[in-house]
Amino acid sequence: MTGPAARPHAGAGPDVPALLDHPRGLRLALDAVDGPESALGLYLRSLGCADDCRPAHRVFLEDLAEGLLMPPTLVRELNRASLGPRPGALPATAAVAATAGRAALSL
Repeated sequence: MTGPAARPHAGAGPDVPALLDHPRGLRLALDAVDGPESALGLYLRSLGCADDCRPAHRVFLEDLAEGLLMPPTLVRELNRASLGPRPGALPATAAVAATAGRAALSL
C-alpha cells in the first residue's frame, strides 16, 4: 500500500481503515506522520476506525501509540473519551466546575 492508497491527497493522511488490516499498516501509518499534530490526528482517526472486538485492531492501536511516543496518560484519556460518557457520569466540564467550586469553598 504505497502511493495514493497510503496518502490519498496532500494533508489528508493515510487511509486508516485500510491500514488497520494491512500487514505493513503500522509502518505505513508511522511513515505518514510529519509532526505532533499529524501524530495526534492519526491516532484519533485510528481510534475511531478500530473495532474493539478485533484483537488485531487493539494491538495496532497499542503499537501505534508506542511508535508515536504518546504518553501513556494521554493514550488512556483518549481511549476513555472514545468510549463515550458512562451512565451517571458528569460531563468533563461539569466535573471540573464541581471540583473547582469545592476548592473555592474550602478557602
